[in-house]
Amino acid sequence: MLQENREEGEVWSDDSDVAKKYGEDDDGVAFDKLELLGESQELKMLLGNHHLRNLINHIDGADNKELVMGKAMQEPLFLEFANECLKVVEEKNTITLH
Repeated sequence: MLQENREEGEVWSDDSDVAKKYGEDDDGVAFDKLELLGESQELKMLLGNHHLRNLINHIDGADNKELVMGKAMQEPLFLEFANECLKVVEEKNTITLH
């Protein structure tokens, strides 16, 4: 699977290349955890809202993403989306004891 980092123009041939670039010591989220976002029915439902999609596109296209993201976090709809993303990636880290 080829993946492109649009900011740097780098292309990775597989997930291991991504892991090398963004290792365990970074504050990022592991690639396999990010893939879980695509499986979330709750996220799919939230993304059905065109206002949320427009807001995400606005953030993605902003020159000062940090500033725009800070403002977006004041919007209840975006906050719900962000919380659901965190829930999905953190949920899989939980070990259930039987």
